[in-house]
Amino acid sequence: MGVKLKGLQLAIGFSILSKAVDVYKFVTDCREAADTERLALGFLPEAAYQQAAEQGKLFVAVSSGGAYLGHLMFGGVFPYVRVMQTYCVAECRHLGVGKSLISTLVSWAETRGYLSITARVASDLVAANKFYENSGFETVRSERGGKVRNRTILTKVLDLDTPNLFDLMGDQRQASVPSLGLKSAFSGATPLYAIDLNVLFDFSKGRPREKEAQAVLKAALNHEFQAALTDEFPKELLRTSYNPDDDTMLKLCALFSEIPDVRDKDELRKLKGLQNDLARLVFPDRARSATLTKQDISDLRHLSLCIIHAANGFITSEKAILRARDRLLENYQLDVLSVSDFAESPDDEFNRGLEFRSDEITNVEISIVDAKAVSKAEVEGFFDIVLLSEGLRSALLKGWTGLTGAHCQAVKEGNKLVAMMTWKAERRGPSATSVKLVASETSGNTKAVVDGLLGKLCENLSKHAPAILELEIPVGHAKTREVALSLGFRPDDEDKTSRTVFHKISYGKVITSNLWSQFRADLIALAKIKLPEQPPKYESASQVIEYRDAEDNLNQLSLAEFETLLSPLILLLPHRDGLIVPIRRYYADDLLGTSDQLSLLGDHSASIHSSRVYYSRPNKTIQPNSVIIFYESSAGNGRSSAVAIANATQVRELTSAQIAVETNRFGVVRHSELKNIGKSPRKLTLLCSSIVKFNDIVSYSKLCKLGCNNGARFVTATRISHNELLKVVAAGGLNGANG
Repeated sequence: MGVKLKGLQLAIGFSILSKAVDVYKFVTDCREAADTERLALGFLPEAAYQQAAEQGKLFVAVSSGGAYLGHLMFGGVFPYVRVMQTYCVAECRHLGVGKSLISTLVSWAETRGYLSITARVASDLVAANKFYENSGFETVRSERGGKVRNRTILTKVLDLDTPNLFDLMGDQRQASVPSLGLKSAFSGATPLYAIDLNVLFDFSKGRPREKEAQAVLKAALNHEFQAALTDEFPKELLRTSYNPDDDTMLKLCALFSEIPDVRDKDELRKLKGLQNDLARLVFPDRARSATLTKQDISDLRHLSLCIIHAANGFITSEKAILRARDRLLENYQLDVLSVSDFAESPDDEFNRGLEFRSDEITNVEISIVDAKAVSKAEVEGFFDIVLLSEGLRSALLKGWTGLTGAHCQAVKEGNKLVAMMTWKAERRGPSATSVKLVASETSGNTKAVVDGLLGKLCENLSKHAPAILELEIPVGHAKTREVALSLGFRPDDEDKTSRTVFHKISYGKVITSNLWSQFRADLIALAKIKLPEQPPKYESASQVIEYRDAEDNLNQLSLAEFETLLSPLILLLPHRDGLIVPIRRYYADDLLGTSDQLSLLGDHSASIHSSRVYYSRPNKTIQPNSVIIFYESSAGNGRSSAVAIANATQVRELTSAQIAVETNRFGVVRHSELKNIGKSPRKLTLLCSSIVKFNDIVSYSKLCKLGCNNGARFVTATRISHNELLKVVAAGGLNGANG
């Protein structure tokens, strides 16, 4: 690249450095340059730049002669990148250096499956705002900044083209539903990050990184991630505390989720092996010379526990762990963040004195209401905050009035409006339903709200016939986009790079062999894809479905992926058997939606999620991708009948402590009640999706007549054959149709 300096065309090329070994020597240059623009970039200690360099999150532009020309520093929690600083030396501005830094970040983020890049810029910084706009960023939110400067802060977002999107209705670029790199199978899940003890110590008064540690805890309070500690942390504090009854740090630890220790022989063996492998990766020299310190061993144990319990990441200030970030992410899917990932803008300084109080961690009631119950002033005030386009704003307002024949729902957190969705009246047949959805991206419950609204809509629209949904969301709403993708929505068929318009087919049926021909014909008409003329026989949990696209190319998807794209959908392929599992009516109302009420109270919000967790005593007969029939027992005025069918997409045995960390938000059994489920300290957790209620409940006596009862009266999981499963489905009034 050539750049002009002082009006002269000079053959000065420049390059962007990203590797820690190359960037580290420019850390001081970055800090000194940023300090000249404190009003725009704020003040960060040199340690923050060092941490970013060690993580590969500091890019530096240098001339062909090796001179510093500018830098870009970023952080954020996956799958969202947050730009913290972009700087270019005055002589090289408007000459492509800044654009190259952004382009490098875009490439870095897209290849790793990130969804968006966000930057916060004060409205009075005209040049900075123009730079981001020219780089493709859209302003999506406006809010008041710090009290000292009294500025307006604009949130700018660049939506990314996630490279592995699969579009069922068009070009098959990759035959896989994108995981987006997320380890959790729950749509709407908040990532779980363990916090290193050194970060909590930094939080205490007088420590050099106190402000940065405060920003980490503030992000946890804002539900950007779920904060957790390994159980060794409070034990270590307890051993060293002078006054355990009045120790601020111990009180702080009590507010976080706990990542439990391991105790049985198999887990201990796995832990030891992991620690040895991680030692060679994180502390290679000391591992080779057998000189690991006591602190090294403690760090390795914490990392190993995070991996065993499927935490999304680890927040630390330990340099060796930060340097190993890429290898930990690649080998173990464990992200590593530093406190600098949460550094705040200069206009957030009025929040930095925030005291951490237990009463700030509260469960707010979330409710879905008819939008007519919301005043126009509330609606317009909400739209002003999220900065909608005129077209989307107009469509949502028309839906709110109901004059266009559209339905409209609103979601409130307490008394605060946080989401609105409008869609045109339900239609029978293959006609598309236009859906407009806007949700506050700053709410800690954003993903749960979007998951609930879209999941329920897909279920309702497909009750009588397959439905095509065309969903439009605002530019820059990455959380909404993430959940939509997880539910099987795909980019607009005519614009593969669309980040605001998506399509989805909701088939809404339980498909048996008798219904296969109709199912096949519907998919030819709806998506121009051809399934085999006869349904394939079910062989295993990794079953694949073959189909031909519009160009007659042969492709295949796993059964689970196929059911996700067309959800709600259950394919009862020949030889696919099922299980009948018991559930009390008290829990069935929320887990299965057998109650007509839909209200979310505190942490028991399972009823809003499209995927929900069922708990039982350990049972080896229940395997992933099992078809589950829920039998409502007679306890608590239950109906002694089979009431619903679902897919068990994930099956795991977890301890009560693990459940509190990983799945409690998606289940309806209170944590204190888990002890009542069997005598074992471990519980079976079933992640259930495509939940379909029976039109007609199937009584105990009817189930016996169908040959399903093995004498155990369904007090535990009972396996039934494929033929018995078909009989129950027919008796439930589905007979291949939706409930």
